[in-house]
Amino acid sequence: MPLFEFSEKDHSYKINGIIVPSVSQVLEPLNNFSVVPAAIMANAISWGSNVHKTVELYLNADLDEENLDPHLKNVLEQFKAWDDKWSFSGNDWIIEKPCFHPGLKYAGTPDIVCFGEFILDVKSRKCDPIKDILQLTAYEAFYGKPGSHRLIVLELYEDRYKEVDLSNHKLRKQAFSMFRYLLDDWHHRAEVAAKVEGWKNKGR
Repeated sequence: MPLFEFSEKDHSYKINGIIVPSVSQVLEPLNNFSVVPAAIMANAISWGSNVHKTVELYLNADLDEENLDPHLKNVLEQFKAWDDKWSFSGNDWIIEKPCFHPGLKYAGTPDIVCFGEFILDVKSRKCDPIKDILQLTAYEAFYGKPGSHRLIVLELYEDRYKEVDLSNHKLRKQAFSMFRYLLDDWHHRAEVAAKVEGWKNKGR
């Protein structure tokens, strides 16, 4: 069994001591934040992280709801409203567990997995099927073959929630092959960067 390591400090992953990309890193070519002001981007990232942490702590029965920020309390109430409709107990859910693919050499941390039922990602923004279906499909490969789980994006806001089921999306059948293409591209770019750095070192 390969040795898998996850660093909470910098959110990095290693397999047998070698750094491997996260799912988010593999999908970076699909991002286009160039038109978003830096301050707005930073606030959005911070808010999204806080929403994720709130849900994680709540599901692990480790959340101090009494002293929770009022805005996050509103979001939590929306998550509870969604949670109430599920018959699965918390014990059935795998929550924020770092995982890796030993063959393809990538890793990631799905928000919520109910094995054999669904893979879910919490978003504090509108679902982006072009990117989100690749993320969920990559996570699904940690737990089974493509098509073995429902793929769900849960949009959480202060005043509402929206569940988006991407299981039957028109892109699903091609999603994993597209992720593989992006993963190969990441490994190629990493290899080129290492070669360039080695070449520079030889000339110093």
